[in-house]
Amino acid sequence: PKDKRGSYFIAKGHYSDWTGTGGSIILYDKDNNTIATCEGSRILLQDSLFCAGKEYYAKLECSNGRTVNFYFTKQSCTNSYGSAVDDTGQGYEVYVGMSDELMKSKIAEYEGPKD
Repeated sequence: PKDKRGSYFIAKGHYSDWTGTGGSIILYDKDNNTIATCEGSRILLQDSLFCAGKEYYAKLECSNGRTVNFYFTKQSCTNSYGSAVDDTGQGYEVYVGMSDELMKSKIAEYEGPKD
């Protein structure tokens, strides 16, 4: 989804939505309109002694009938960053537990300088 024109989609979640073995994210289009809510279970792919660095995979079922494969890495005990792809091939940048300001900063860093 790394489109320098900013037309990639995003997904957001709150860290409290990812307790135990499951969780949810909300998918948004490029205009920040809600597309769907997705829920499912996660599995640990790479462990760490600390919160940061743990890597997960989750297969999510969405309210619009799509299935999403979601990979994410914990940045801290309350923040995660990752990517997801739905069964139509649409990609998403996913932010869990980040404030909108931090998310916008990550997007700006991700997009790079404007031409």
